[in-house]
Amino acid sequence: MLKQVFVALSGGIDSAIAAYLLKKQGYDVIGITMDSGYKTDSLEQAKIVAGQLNIPHYVFDFRKQFKVEVIDNFCQQYLRGFTPNPCVRCNQFMKFGLLMQKALENGAYFATGHYARIAYVREKKHYLIKKASDSSKDQSYVLYMLSQKQLACLLLPLGEMKKEDVIFLARELKLRCSKNKESQDICFVLDNNYVKFISQMHPNFALKPGKTINSNGDIIGEHKGFLAYTVGQRKGLGIASKLPLFVLNIDAQNNTLLVGTQEQLYSQVFEMRDVFFSDPVYYNQAEFFAAVGVRYHHQPAKARVRKLVGDDIWQVTFNQPQKAITNGQAAVFYKDEFVLGGGMIVNH
Repeated sequence: MLKQVFVALSGGIDSAIAAYLLKKQGYDVIGITMDSGYKTDSLEQAKIVAGQLNIPHYVFDFRKQFKVEVIDNFCQQYLRGFTPNPCVRCNQFMKFGLLMQKALENGAYFATGHYARIAYVREKKHYLIKKASDSSKDQSYVLYMLSQKQLACLLLPLGEMKKEDVIFLARELKLRCSKNKESQDICFVLDNNYVKFISQMHPNFALKPGKTINSNGDIIGEHKGFLAYTVGQRKGLGIASKLPLFVLNIDAQNNTLLVGTQEQLYSQVFEMRDVFFSDPVYYNQAEFFAAVGVRYHHQPAKARVRKLVGDDIWQVTFNQPQKAITNGQAAVFYKDEFVLGGGMIVNH
């Protein structure tokens, strides 16, 4: 009997080729797709791809769960002045949560089109996420929250491939998804206008102008509403200055923006919570050293990580200052090419 694998089909190139490769390797492949209520055209695209690959395809209605776990959280984080990464949240609760559970309930493997690898470390007797061989497409950053149970049942067929080879193969197979653009980071904000989206989801919330201050506390301007800004933003501040100014911090409670020079945008210390270790060894360590990435495609930098006494809060101190560390983003720990774990930046 062939070993069964459920492949998360999005309708895009990567998941389609992941399914093709697994079928070619002899797996009994079943395509599954999540209906989130957004990008409904991808449901039809996934169905078409499954038909071309001659594999069964099922759609699961997770619209209510997606609203609660991803949409509501996204809005709440922005309304508190954070800049969330909804892909991390979606992976944790939806794709590798509810969708993967469908595979596990059937005793099957689960597979996605992510560019990352899984390694079994014999001396530690557990699995770890490893960076993709194509570093320019590596997606290990958004997979830091996977447990040992999940890693043991997960297949990532694209981990050793280059993107151009995936595109070439899709064209060779004449897959209908071969000309699709890569997925947007925020799939549910169709026009990339998250201010408009959040305002629609929270009609009682209104953008209110507020103070823009510098590091000395001096009021140097007025912003149009904190929701319209992110840390590191330069354009749209409306402040005349000899040096370029950037958003350094967003104080949602007081509706205040802190701005400063590019030099002031760099910092070394931040705190994080909701820390999860994919390498269980680190749960027993109050302090360790690792390379830490603070956003997608940020080059991880050397740092000391330590747990603060009495709190479920961890502090990260970089050896060298890093640019635009942002509340709400994930911070991910690496040891060489391996993911140790990560969590959310909350106090910077």
